[in-house]
Amino acid sequence: MKGLYPNLRVGCSIHGLEAGCQKEREGADYLLFGNVYQTESKSGLKGKGVKSLASLTEAVSIPVIAIGGIHLSNLESILQTKVYGIAVMSSIAEAHHPGEKAWRFQSRIQRSCYHA
Repeated sequence: MKGLYPNLRVGCSIHGLEAGCQKEREGADYLLFGNVYQTESKSGLKGKGVKSLASLTEAVSIPVIAIGGIHLSNLESILQTKVYGIAVMSSIAEAHHPGEKAWRFQSRIQRSCYHA
């Protein structure tokens, strides 16, 4: 795909360090890594953990976006890695006030000393 469309940004969803390194070698522009924590959308699947996320962000030079089970209560530990960004679904979609919840995520990220 990149050969036909060199300006197209291509991301890959991955679940581990080895796959992330391989996708970077194959030309991925960014990685979506998850599930970091256990989540209802991946019922029964244990989270990969922040240490796995941190290992990945240290090993690759392309942006890594974390997804899976991310809530305001565990956001700080994710921001302590070299993660490029986060993708949040359930925490916002299931909130009584989704707009306010999204604003709280954005605010915490912007205030974080880890935010680049």
